[in-house]
Amino acid sequence: MRAIGIVRDGQGRIDDYRIMGAAIGAGVDLRAFVAEELVLPAEKLAIRRTFGDVGAIVMRGQSGRTRYLLTRIAEAVGYRAINASRVQAYSRDKFLTYLEMNCSNVPSPVASFPLYTSQILRANTPGIRRGLLRRLVDSTKATVGAMPWIEKPIDGTHGRGVRILHTDAEILGAIERRDPMDLTMVQPFYDQPWEIRAVSVKHPGAGPEHLASIAKCATERGQAIRNLAVMGVPVLIGMHRLVEALERAALGVLAPLPGDYAITG
Repeated sequence: MRAIGIVRDGQGRIDDYRIMGAAIGAGVDLRAFVAEELVLPAEKLAIRRTFGDVGAIVMRGQSGRTRYLLTRIAEAVGYRAINASRVQAYSRDKFLTYLEMNCSNVPSPVASFPLYTSQILRANTPGIRRGLLRRLVDSTKATVGAMPWIEKPIDGTHGRGVRILHTDAEILGAIERRDPMDLTMVQPFYDQPWEIRAVSVKHPGAGPEHLASIAKCATERGQAIRNLAVMGVPVLIGMHRLVEALERAALGVLAPLPGDYAITG
């Protein structure tokens, strides 16, 4: 069996060590690389000398942009990556992910705020501005449903830039502050004491398979970010079966090719 390479951050996360421990326990020849120590020339053979004779590479960096770039580089010089850059592209564009899921009958209410609203608003009188903002709020409500909403960056990880919108005034402020270089979207916010995460895997030539579920608990009411816990608790909540089914369906949509190898969670 050829070796497997894993690229991780210098400050490793507990999940990285779990993955490495499981691979070594299964007899895998594991080669670990620290992302901050990599110097990659723009030359194919030099990059292949860096990673050596590995059969596949797993990118574990916390930065989605860095992880995506390194994956593209690895694929460009002939390596197989888990997850492939084509699959990662969906995780870096949450709106595109939900669009693909909705097109495949995996429902999720979501809307993206319009672009360049600050320029449009500055170019009009106060009365016209109020009318434009009112129509934008009403259109978003018709798509997403009743408030509160959760606003999050379309390209973002680890809860950065996530916030809850409770009132029309907060929605108006979010629209007015739109940065065309940092797009956001909104979804319904459900203030539950827990959040269920399902982990699924798709092996080449096989369908999506559920691996495990955990429940990440809120520490206070109205908490917008719950995905930073280093561990969860075993799921004993009836709804986790629905979450598992949705996760498997999503993985089937995002990694549809027979040769795809992908993990979501």
